[in-house]
Amino acid sequence: MKKKLYIILIFCLISLEGISQTTNYHSYSLCMYNFLKYCKWDEVSETEDYKIIIYGKNPVTAELEKIVNGRTVNGRKIRVIETTDLSTITFAHIIYIPDNKSSNLKEISANAVAKSTLIITEREGLVKKGASISFIILDNDKLRFQLNSQEMSNKKVKMAQAMLAMVVTD
Repeated sequence: MKKKLYIILIFCLISLEGISQTTNYHSYSLCMYNFLKYCKWDEVSETEDYKIIIYGKNPVTAELEKIVNGRTVNGRKIRVIETTDLSTITFAHIIYIPDNKSSNLKEISANAVAKSTLIITEREGLVKKGASISFIILDNDKLRFQLNSQEMSNKKVKMAQAMLAMVVTD
């Protein structure tokens, strides 16, 4: 199992090479799919479907739907839901906030306070403002992510050690 995880991680790192400053929604989607595979939610029923909410109209929705189409993680289906209405954002395993919706992070975080929800942002640095994970593109055009370990701990979500290799620390 560990060998398989490392092979997948290497594939992710290789496939993420060459990302330009233009947003690569396929890579973001692939990372979110891998977060589902390599994170454990302590407070969530192991029989319910995985749920990913994309806040706002965003190309990442179509890319993520292609990746998860017909797949399961630990025998559980994956549902991708796109919404533009903040009031409809209820529990999800992952809530993705695109760059143009970053101003809503505080409100989304407040709604997800008591839930084991990973809030993932496209904008760098939002882990300092309550996001669980923020994507970051390094100077060498490699996609990595910043991690708010305190937020992950508060949400009772644990990430597999191999995924932590992609974390950028300040």
